[in-house]
Amino acid sequence: MPAPVEVVVEPALAVQLLAWVLAGSLLGSCSGLVPGLHANNFAFLLAGIAPAVPGPPLFVGCAMLAAGVVHTFCNAVPAMALGVPDAEMAVTALPGHRLVLEGRGYEA
Repeated sequence: MPAPVEVVVEPALAVQLLAWVLAGSLLGSCSGLVPGLHANNFAFLLAGIAPAVPGPPLFVGCAMLAAGVVHTFCNAVPAMALGVPDAEMAVTALPGHRLVLEGRGYEA
């Protein structure tokens, strides 16, 4: 029988990493919901402050990754609301746009 593996977790480090991931998620939400912003805008800002961060630079990378993932999901909201074509373009519209044109935007 193999010996049990011990996992050592430092609580302060885990809380700090969670804070960076939550901050990245907040930035991703902002960039996803505001048209014209992209998660890469915040990634450049985070990369610029990475050397000044007290702690491992890996945390900044985790924040960038979290921002990118959340941006991907939140980006659909303004795309549906602002990118809706008019009635003459409805034939070429995506299924979500068709639902919006029919007044069923919440289902989209």
